[in-house]
Amino acid sequence: MKARSMFGLTVAALWIAMSAPAQAVELELELTAGGTAPLTEVLRKAEAGAGLGLQLTWGATSFLDIGARYGLGIFPQQAVDAQGAEQEPILDHSASAVVRLALVGGDAGWLGGPGTMPGELWLDVGLGYHMIGRESCFGFDAALGYRFDVIEGLALGPLFRANAAFGTSQGTASWMTFGLTIGYDFGVILASEP
Repeated sequence: MKARSMFGLTVAALWIAMSAPAQAVELELELTAGGTAPLTEVLRKAEAGAGLGLQLTWGATSFLDIGARYGLGIFPQQAVDAQGAEQEPILDHSASAVVRLALVGGDAGWLGGPGTMPGELWLDVGLGYHMIGRESCFGFDAALGYRFDVIEGLALGPLFRANAAFGTSQGTASWMTFGLTIGYDFGVILASEP
């Protein structure tokens, strides 16, 4: 049921993006780096680690972006197991479709007009494929972040992301990611009449 609800949310966001009159389409590349913290028993032997992400989005409307993301979660384990063998870190490779909503600020936030704040508060949702350890499964994530424009085209800011990988042999694996995003906006690549 959860997967169906998330799929429905993604389809609704895509429908809004396609039906809204787009003024311009912008392409943006974003890099995320931060730390991870395991939440569930599935990752009980893992410790806090690192998370990396690379995301490419295009602006479907002034407040809605659609794109794709590759993510890597690294979860170190205890140095040795019960038999004294050295443990390798658990890795999570993911490929997700992403929908991002600018809530306030930016060019024109969904909840507030342009210039309402110096940066942009955003929310994004990702659905995709995870390869966690040696298992493949479906995953979901949601993030809340804030971005500041440093110079024209370049922005950075903090983010908090909740991640879940469903259907592993031991249940649902979930973790949090805290990090910093650095994004470069390539600008308008397609413009249409208002």
